[in-house]
Amino acid sequence: EYTFHVKAKNFHDVETAFGGNAVDSTACFSNSNLMLAGWNLISIPSTVADLSRTVVFPTSTSNAFAYEGSYVPYNSLTYGNGYWLKFNGSQKVDIAGDPRILDSITVKKGWQIIGSISASVPVGSITTVPGGIIVSQIYSYNGVYNNASSIEPMQGYWVKTSSAGKIILSGTVSAVP
Repeated sequence: EYTFHVKAKNFHDVETAFGGNAVDSTACFSNSNLMLAGWNLISIPSTVADLSRTVVFPTSTSNAFAYEGSYVPYNSLTYGNGYWLKFNGSQKVDIAGDPRILDSITVKKGWQIIGSISASVPVGSITTVPGGIIVSQIYSYNGVYNNASSIEPMQGYWVKTSSAGKIILSGTVSAVP
């Protein structure tokens, strides 16, 4: 956050008086990820002002699809959820916002796509409420499915749970000097 005040002068040396102080803030944190041409499993890792798919992923070429027993299209995304999203070509995507270092993701019994936070979370450090409800490997997707060793920012993951509950992701991010 920063505070500033402005005084202006035009070409005829006419000056304005100082206005009142203005306070503004700007995102000082971002996550980056390489999106593949075609379908990607994605999520929102940072707190952003607008969760519209067209704002967060303006170069995407499809609706975002969540899995809720079948695929459901969304244009407004939700923290903690994972989505299928299509891109025409391979490209780097940046999401600037405030870091999200903790999330409690509501899950139902069965398969679902979960999202990420702003930090890498080793699979072994994921906790659940109630405990032990994850009954599958956690799968990432980068053109093919892989057993994930960690939950990475901006990516989505398939996971199966034995009951409804919460998946807790917690991590830390480093400050940039």
